[in-house]
Amino acid sequence: MNRTILRLFLCLAMAAPVGLGASACSTRTAVIGGLGAAAVGVYMYDRGSVSRVYGAQKDQVEAAVRAVLRDYGAVVTDYEPGYDEAQIDAEGPGGNDFEIEVERASATATEVSVRIGTIGDKSDAIDFHNRLERKLFGRL
Repeated sequence: MNRTILRLFLCLAMAAPVGLGASACSTRTAVIGGLGAAAVGVYMYDRGSVSRVYGAQKDQVEAAVRAVLRDYGAVVTDYEPGYDEAQIDAEGPGGNDFEIEVERASATATEVSVRIGTIGDKSDAIDFHNRLERKLFGRL
């Protein structure tokens, strides 16, 4: 099993008996999102980045990420493609920097990590993920 997905499930398993706020998930904090069949529905916050695993292929998720960036009016400034992982950097109209990693977790699951701004705005990154879910699955 992919190390990132395993860490996600271990974090949730540890959080269940003691309550989410008191979990021993290192520097990560799980934020429960809308659970659905096509998306895992849990956000992981780690040092300014918000990550989430989607039940979709990497290429499909990467295209949706680019569409969300266009919706924000952001311009891609750096793109490092790869088979298992891609890095997309963009600049928004208000000067906000977007740092996005798209990583293949399996053939049918993709992890997306989003950092917006210099120190990472958690609520903006969650909003980005919500928009991404709508692009991918048409709901939320």
